[in-house]
Order: sequence, then structure tokens, then C-alpha cells
Amino acid sequence: MIAIHSDVPPPLGSKVLTLTFDKMEPGDSFFLGEADTAVRAMVYRQMKINKGTFTSRVEGSEIRVWRLT
Repeated sequence: MIAIHSDVPPPLGSKVLTLTFDKMEPGDSFFLGEADTAVRAMVYRQMKINKGTFTSRVEGSEIRVWRLT
């Protein structure tokens, strides 16, 4: 039998991150819990693609991204 699970968030895609970066103003930040290597790579790519200066910090397995300018 196949188990069905509720309340499991879908994986983040680059489209979700693109929309998040597009809406950010200087001083804004967002938090991604449980950021594995693939998510960190998506965040890094979006930071390079989008206009403005971004920085991020990883603590354990979690990541926070800030827009600086």
C-alpha cells in the first residue's frame, strides 16, 4: 500500500525564488529552512541574475537572504 502524506511543502523551484527576489526591496530578507545544496545553488544563481546586491548566510542547514541595495 502507498502512504499518502498531508502538509508536506512542495520543493522550491527557481520560479518561486525568482518571484521572491523580484519583490524584494533594499533591507528585505527571507528565510529558507532546511536548505540543501540544490537550494543554495538556486539562491546563488538568483542573487547573480537579479539586479541589486544580495547576501546570504547559512547556519546549520538553514539559509537567510537579504537584499542590500
